[in-house]
Amino acid sequence: MEFEKIDCFINKIKSEWKLPGIGVGIVSESEVVYKKGFGYGNIKEKSIVTPNTLFCIGSITKSYTSTGIAILKERGLLQWKDPLKRYIPEFPFSNLTIKDLLSHQTGLPFYTENLLFTRTINTKEELLEILGKLDVNLLTENYSYSNFMYVVLGYIIERTTGISWEEFTRKEVLSPLKMKDTFFSFSGIKKTQNISASYLIEDGILNKYPEELMNEYMFMNPAGGIISTVEDQCKWILFNLGATGNIIKKETLISLQKPVAVVRASSGKDISYEAYCLGWKFLIYRNEPVLRHGGHVKGYSSEIVILPRRNFGAIILTNLGGSPAGQIIGMYLIDLLLGREIVNWNKRFKEWKKKKDAEEKIKFGNRNKKMVKGITPLCDKKAFTGIYSNNIYGDIMISYEGNVLKIRIKRDWFNLQHLGQNLFEFYDKRKRRLEVEFCTDSNNKIIGLNLWFDLEMPVVNFKKGG
Repeated sequence: MEFEKIDCFINKIKSEWKLPGIGVGIVSESEVVYKKGFGYGNIKEKSIVTPNTLFCIGSITKSYTSTGIAILKERGLLQWKDPLKRYIPEFPFSNLTIKDLLSHQTGLPFYTENLLFTRTINTKEELLEILGKLDVNLLTENYSYSNFMYVVLGYIIERTTGISWEEFTRKEVLSPLKMKDTFFSFSGIKKTQNISASYLIEDGILNKYPEELMNEYMFMNPAGGIISTVEDQCKWILFNLGATGNIIKKETLISLQKPVAVVRASSGKDISYEAYCLGWKFLIYRNEPVLRHGGHVKGYSSEIVILPRRNFGAIILTNLGGSPAGQIIGMYLIDLLLGREIVNWNKRFKEWKKKKDAEEKIKFGNRNKKMVKGITPLCDKKAFTGIYSNNIYGDIMISYEGNVLKIRIKRDWFNLQHLGQNLFEFYDKRKRRLEVEFCTDSNNKIIGLNLWFDLEMPVVNFKKGG
């Protein structure tokens, strides 16, 4: 491969997408042929990214959880089509199977994960209890990407083995593959190790992700909690190409990589088919089968791509949340490997972002155009105060202090900005815009509020307490 050309392209993407740092590794013909760091892991400390810099890999973790399930299957401890009730009798969705969860064929809407914003959850058991309150009619056999269901898979591993998902994954997956620089929490990493900070672009400004949030949602680890390096992820690629490791049989490995749930029959002239396997995404790109997965968590973005027929794979780790840079670089490397004309994925992602931003502006504009700014609320603001509850999403509080209406979600307070009538907006810690509309009865008494996480998602209704 043309490594100087690759260096130039990565530096171009790094600059145009304002990435502090990137780590990239390439595997070809059962060997690691390229591993390199670009930019800073920590801007303030000016720590250089190397192949041994630690990044969160996000949802790439799902392939580790599916491999763990495959290990138990080979040992006769479970089967793909086993119903969940065999392992979690108290879980109400008894019609679901292990394979349904692995392939995201549960129909559980992705928006249900917004409950993490409003409700404090510390354990897998607490999550299962809340999921048990969901309307079973939400569930179908349709594809619907779900982090929660991979947490359930991690819980099944724990119930089956008697040890934590983390301990099992370390013992049965990481140790045999000699992945010594892969972890499950920042608290378990020595300060002497090269840990990348993470960043978000907020209102055009690059900000460091809050350190106090780094160990949040540890119970979600089976869905996206692994912290690793380019060096170790190259070992993961080699294993998934069948070049190293014997923790599962070759035929079992292949079964994890077979398409199960169709996502899109066609995504355009270059991608003719998209599906989900068991812990992997699958696509046909320019007539070439590709395994891939992205990861976006806590101010990190990652991408892994594998071309089984070409004995090729690449890992791209970055420290900027929500960035498409990993996908852009991954697709570029595929084009380079195939020796075909390079598709300008960089331009395409810029156009998609521009279109999305414009649509978002129009969407909120249409939502609020009936609410004339400056029109006073229909009720006295003090009438809004109180506790509002939802069986699934928990409690939120409204207070009125210093002539400012505030909303408390978990431990955090946010100022409500009046849009018109009983409609308000606020921005959370990650600068996400949310809307609140207070509901009244026929006597103009406040009886609840509606919370919009996104106008394309169903509204969540909270009832006001007495």
